[in-house]
Amino acid sequence: MKIFGCLCFVMVPGEIRNKLEAKSSKAMFIGYSSSQKGYKCYDPNTRRVLVSREVKFVEEKGYYEKQIQEDLKDLTSDRAETLRIILEGLGISMNQGGRSTTPVPDHQAPNLDHEGGNETRTQNREETSREESSGSHDQAVESNAQQEEAEESQLREEGS
Repeated sequence: MKIFGCLCFVMVPGEIRNKLEAKSSKAMFIGYSSSQKGYKCYDPNTRRVLVSREVKFVEEKGYYEKQIQEDLKDLTSDRAETLRIILEGLGISMNQGGRSTTPVPDHQAPNLDHEGGNETRTQNREETSREESSGSHDQAVESNAQQEEAEESQLREEGS
């Protein structure tokens, strides 16, 4: 039994390919064919289901494993942390370049602002990300504006 969703390489027959094309295509294992002897593999690039007996499996890796890490680089740090927490809860490890990506708890976070303003901003960002995921976008934008105004007034009071 093979692992569903694992990375696999389906052999392309010599009649179909020419001399300069690859001998296999990268695909994702989706099951066993009930009508033929062979494995069913989905190729997202061509959006086709391939049935073949000549398949090499890489069961240790999922098809989208590398792509998830590349997509996380484009996210803001708060959203990326939230997504990493969810993925780690599902048992998917997200290690990049040998460093651990487990989020640092608030009590261990480095305090860059010695007046204590940094800690309140961290808590407000977490509340904002929770609001964005549970409420509509307009409500989140409105609450962000209110929180920013409150932070600015708090910083002005501390500065005076």
